[in-house]
Amino acid sequence: MMSQLTQMVFIDSFSEGRLTRIALGRNTNLNGRNGNGKTTLLRVLPVFFGTSPGEMVREEGVNQSFVDYYLPRNTSYIVFEYQRHEQKCCVILSRRGAAKAVGFRFVSHAFNENWFFKVENEQEIITENQELARSIKIKGIDISTQFGIDDYRLIIQSGHPFYHSNKKKQKIINQARARFSFPAYGNAMDNIHLVSAAILERKPSIKAIKEVLESILINQGDLNSNELSLQLPGLQIDDWVKGRNAWLAVEAQKGNIDTLIKMAMEDQEQRKQLAKLKSMTLELQNRFNKKHREYTEQNQLNQQELSAQNTILSDTEKNFRKEREKLQSELDEKQRQIKNLNDEKRYFEQQNISEKEVLIKRLPQINDYIAQKAQQRNELESGLTDLTAHYACQQTSAKDFYQDKKQSIDDFKYLETARFWEQQSELEKDKDKKIKRLERESKVLIEQLNKKLQEAKENLGYTRASLKNIQAPKEIELELQEYQSLLSDIENNRQEEQSKYDAFLIEQREVEKKQDSELENQRNLARETTHLKEQMAKTRELFQPKEGSLLEFLRHQVEGWEDTIGRVIDPELLKRTDLHPRIISEVLSFYGLELNLDGIKPPQFTDSAELQKALQLMMEQLEQLEKRQQASEQLSQNYQKSLKQLGNDLARQKMLIHKLAEEARQKQKEREQVLIRRKMLIEQEKSTMQAQLSHLETRIARYQEDIRTQNKNTDEQVKRVIADCDNKIQTLRAKEATLIENCQKQQQEVLEQYQQKQAAIKAEEADAIKAKGFDDKAITRVRQELTAAESEHKTALEAQVLVSQYHKFMEQQWPEHARLSIIFDDLQEHYQHIKQTQQQELNTLNNRIERLKNSIYQTREQIDRLDTEKNMLESLLYKMTDIEPSETTPELTEIHTSSFLTTEHMTLKNDMQARAKSAQAIYNQVRQVLREADETQPGKFYKQIINELSRNHIADRDEWLFVSGKLNEYLSEGHGAHRDLLRSNAQVVGQDISDFNQQLRRVHSKIEALGRQVTAQTKAVITSFDAIDDLQVRVTSSVDKLDYWDSLKSFNQIHEQWMALGSASLPGDDYLNLLVNIKNMMGSSGITVNIKNSFDIAVWVNDQGQIKTATNDKQMATLSSNGLSYIYLMLVFMALVNMLRQDKETVITWAIDELRDLDVRNAIALIKLLNNENIMVLSAFPDPDYEILSQYEHTYLLGRKRKLSKFIPADSNDYDIKNLLSKSQSDHYARKAHSHIDNNGVSV
Repeated sequence: MMSQLTQMVFIDSFSEGRLTRIALGRNTNLNGRNGNGKTTLLRVLPVFFGTSPGEMVREEGVNQSFVDYYLPRNTSYIVFEYQRHEQKCCVILSRRGAAKAVGFRFVSHAFNENWFFKVENEQEIITENQELARSIKIKGIDISTQFGIDDYRLIIQSGHPFYHSNKKKQKIINQARARFSFPAYGNAMDNIHLVSAAILERKPSIKAIKEVLESILINQGDLNSNELSLQLPGLQIDDWVKGRNAWLAVEAQKGNIDTLIKMAMEDQEQRKQLAKLKSMTLELQNRFNKKHREYTEQNQLNQQELSAQNTILSDTEKNFRKEREKLQSELDEKQRQIKNLNDEKRYFEQQNISEKEVLIKRLPQINDYIAQKAQQRNELESGLTDLTAHYACQQTSAKDFYQDKKQSIDDFKYLETARFWEQQSELEKDKDKKIKRLERESKVLIEQLNKKLQEAKENLGYTRASLKNIQAPKEIELELQEYQSLLSDIENNRQEEQSKYDAFLIEQREVEKKQDSELENQRNLARETTHLKEQMAKTRELFQPKEGSLLEFLRHQVEGWEDTIGRVIDPELLKRTDLHPRIISEVLSFYGLELNLDGIKPPQFTDSAELQKALQLMMEQLEQLEKRQQASEQLSQNYQKSLKQLGNDLARQKMLIHKLAEEARQKQKEREQVLIRRKMLIEQEKSTMQAQLSHLETRIARYQEDIRTQNKNTDEQVKRVIADCDNKIQTLRAKEATLIENCQKQQQEVLEQYQQKQAAIKAEEADAIKAKGFDDKAITRVRQELTAAESEHKTALEAQVLVSQYHKFMEQQWPEHARLSIIFDDLQEHYQHIKQTQQQELNTLNNRIERLKNSIYQTREQIDRLDTEKNMLESLLYKMTDIEPSETTPELTEIHTSSFLTTEHMTLKNDMQARAKSAQAIYNQVRQVLREADETQPGKFYKQIINELSRNHIADRDEWLFVSGKLNEYLSEGHGAHRDLLRSNAQVVGQDISDFNQQLRRVHSKIEALGRQVTAQTKAVITSFDAIDDLQVRVTSSVDKLDYWDSLKSFNQIHEQWMALGSASLPGDDYLNLLVNIKNMMGSSGITVNIKNSFDIAVWVNDQGQIKTATNDKQMATLSSNGLSYIYLMLVFMALVNMLRQDKETVITWAIDELRDLDVRNAIALIKLLNNENIMVLSAFPDPDYEILSQYEHTYLLGRKRKLSKFIPADSNDYDIKNLLSKSQSDHYARKAHSHIDNNGVSV
């Protein structure tokens, strides 16, 4: 969404007491007679873009300020409404306090006239500006504080970040820019007000062009401000040179200092080793004490644990015994039930059910047999028919009665039994139905639960897999890979530089070895030279003895002394002058003793010629030694130069490695931050997934528990159904058994009655037969066979009942045997499992008890061993009473025993006394250098050392040790810091000068390119005007004409060469000379270059074949005599605006007065060109042409008393503006011009 000025509103301003609204979304034109206020309205527009209000007021004959002219009252306002991105904002201009100044307020809302009006005493009045902000805020609309023109310009023209020394002002401006700047945030069009004012004034302004060009340079990022300056920091060059020389002197002593530091470090290291040794001893003692306490406490805990485990074992055995007894009771009960069923089955099996079934199958045969025998009996008794008819009738009657009675009982029993079986079958079916229903319902519920359980398990598996494979966002991984790549590159660079450093270091060590060897050679040569000179001195004393010496006396007074006293006298005696020799007799004697000295060879010193030869030889040897010394010293100097160069190379490489390490640490730190972010994201994701896992596991457990509960409930319900059905069946069976028993009793009673009746009839018949004389034996035999058959028939009937009971038992009760057997087997298996588990737990407890006993024994052994070690450590600590332990606790290993620590103590104590003797001489040399470096950092360091020596009461013998530590600190920090400070000061000054040089050269280049950019912009737009052949803006830089241009260039080259040497080097003399030269050229005020004064501009046009150039305002105004000068001006400013605003999303509105002065075609071409470049026009002229008006969307007519009306012209033929202007109330205006009153833009 583009930024655009949409309307301009005057409240109690342009017209007193009225609201005047002018739409500015597109081109807008103001028509009216001269003096009606057209220009008055136009001159307000540039104020929106930041033009100072004081520059815009103009009223002929009246000398008034902008405030008095446009905002004469506290109720006077000017409002600019503008579109900013997708939001409309407003700028409200009003009087500001008692001063005649304009205040600017921003409102983050579209214009609403209700803000400015209120009702008091039933009358609508305008709100005073003191109350305006409060009344707007009450409506919930954000309104800013009041700004002056300078701050308003900073806000409205730029969306860039604002920087200022006043942080409060910086914050306020930046906040306002972010919300209200006219360009999009990040863009800017500084000094746009200069263009807007110049266009309205129709006055060419080279100054405005230059300031806009300056703003373009700043907006393009080439400059931070409108001027460049160079001031050398407060560094005194002489002091810097003095400090540099002192640093070089200390650097020359670095070898001695390093040796001294090394010796001090060795001494300190041995002290640390002693302190570390005592710390080790104390730590080992503490460990032994701690272990002793731990073992003692562990022993006590083991004893307590052993007692507790014994108690647990006893209780566990009791509990296990009870559990086994309970299970055994259940096994016995189930076994008893199984035995009862087996006994009942065995009873039935003992009844020969199969035989009885066979007998039952023979029942029809038995009936036939009985009928046969009865017939046989009848045949036997046929002779007695008449006799026995009566009895047979009685027998038949009795039998029929018996059969009927028996059949009646059997029928009753069958019906009742069938009814019982039917009820039992119904109960079984009902049981099966209930069980199936329960199982079906349970199955449905379990399937649902299993489905949910499966889904939860799948989600759990997926979540667990996701938890294992949690990865950070891709951008984090990419960022880590990028950091890893950077770190890898840095590490490769570091390794490469480290390799160079190692190579330099190896070379330095080789050179040091060579130098040490050469120094040792020099010392040997010096010793040889000294010895040779001593020999020469002794020989000279013998060759040229001192006056008064014994040798001089002998040579002059005693002839032939060489062969006498010369053979035996000590040469040293010959040199002495205090012996006072004299001749005492003619005979030479040696203390009165005569000796034969022929066997003693005369010594060399007695022969002058030999002495002279010896001296000559010694002088030649001395000359050779001196030559060798000179060669050795030259070689040593070469080695020293090489070492110095290698030292510089090493320091440079070390600094480079340090920089790479610092860069790596920084990147690693940034990478660690990313890793922390990555870890936090992963932890958050893990936490979320773990919560999901916990929730899923809870759901799974709940589902599993629901399944178990459902199965358990179903089993219990099934058991209840089975038990209920079994109870009912048992009740029916009991009733059935009672019924059968009663029926059997009734049948037995009927049978007995029948038998009694039959016996009576038979007896009576027998009596009758006997009386008649019939064969009793045959009749008796037949009757016996019939009786046997009837008895077998009875047995078959009884077997039928027993078989029925057997089948019922097998169908109803015997299946319980299988279930009980399974339960019994499960219980027995569970019993064995419990027994095995209990035995394992008992074994575990017994093993634990056994381990505790072993642990107690081992702990007691450890306590005894620790007591022995502690005694040895106490003896060692007594020997180290005067030693302070180290602050850090060293790490102990297995080798650090009491014996080892004792041996180490003895070894260290013997090594510490052999070091201090050789340190004092080296320290004296270093101290002399520090004393001479007065008023420099090394000199200040030495004074500080002296004060600390006195303050800390350091003994003389320990002075070197104390100073060595300080020298070590100075070399590691102060010396390098001093060099870095010297180098840094040189870098700062040099870099400032180099940067200033680079800025000047960059500005010079950008200025040269800027003219080409402006010309390219103008060439793109002049095609709309046939009369303009060419238009160019030529910008010429004058930066390269500055006096110090060449000096800065030379210094920049030397500075870059020095910087390329690395961090270990200090600038040379050439660098210093140029620096002093530039300092002298600058003086105390420094250098300041104003950008707009560093280039010249010339507007170059080809006006109908005539070349014209303008370099000032007057020449610009006269570039053309046919009115094109104003077009040239606008084209130039159009090009500048396009470059200034950077994009065309920001729509600019130009106030153009008297546009009608231009040719109609040029005016139309200009308007179209401006619109194509997203520049809208607010113009005013009294008598426009319809062709020009057709380019405007908003056309207003200003009448008398500044009454503003909007109108729409119909066509060019009917357009008569003079009539419109001559009538205040014109029908012609209404009819021809089709004017209308616009509710949004009329006078109120």
